Amino acid sequence: MHMRGLMMQRLALWQRILVIIFADNKKLEALPKGKDQSPVMQLYIRDASKNWKLAGPDGGSRLVIKEPVANVVLLDYISSEKWQDVVDFDDHLDDIKNDWLNPELFK
Repeated sequence: MHMRGLMMQRLALWQRILVIIFADNKKLEALPKGKDQSPVMQLYIRDASKNWKLAGPDGGSRLVIKEPVANVVLLDYISSEKWQDVVDFDDHLDDIKNDWLNPELFK
């Protein structure tokens, strides 16, 4: 099989794999209280029957947070209220001077 055929096969495979990453609001709320230290992010995968399912240890595909301080960084952003500085695309459409890529947020 030549290179183009192999690339087309891989592209077809990736087109069938759909994922969504959500932030769990309940875990975000519990973070400042120190009640829950589990990852705030949840990974959902679209299965063969086109249903969304939460990926987990039993499903074989799971979200692994390699950086153990992810919740600490989130907690810092919550306590310093940096979330109020986030510019979304709708804000950008209201005033194009607002950069929706938020380059200053992570400095």
